[in-house]
Amino acid sequence: MRDALGLALVATAASFWVSTVIGGGGLLWLSAALGLVLILLAEIGRRTMLLPDVITYPLIAAGLDTTWVLMPDRLDAHIVGAITGFCGIRDHRAGVQNAARPRRFGVG
Repeated sequence: MRDALGLALVATAASFWVSTVIGGGGLLWLSAALGLVLILLAEIGRRTMLLPDVITYPLIAAGLDTTWVLMPDRLDAHIVGAITGFCGIRDHRAGVQNAARPRRFGVG
């Protein structure tokens, strides 16, 4: 219960902050949705130390789509960032899975 209340407070504070910085309109709702997804990912990551592909991959695609619509001149930098982030997530997952694997010495 306490975790849910904390997340709700963080989401509310983030919503107020975004509304003061951005103002209103469609970008406000897009930013608020992104903020809520990132808070969700932070909580999932805190509990499991892994981020689910079901949430992260569509988030990458949505970010690139948004960049293509709002800032097409910066799309190349965002693609490089998405590839770098994907490689980081992949390498982190491999490291966690390797660390969780039982060690057997002397087995062939």
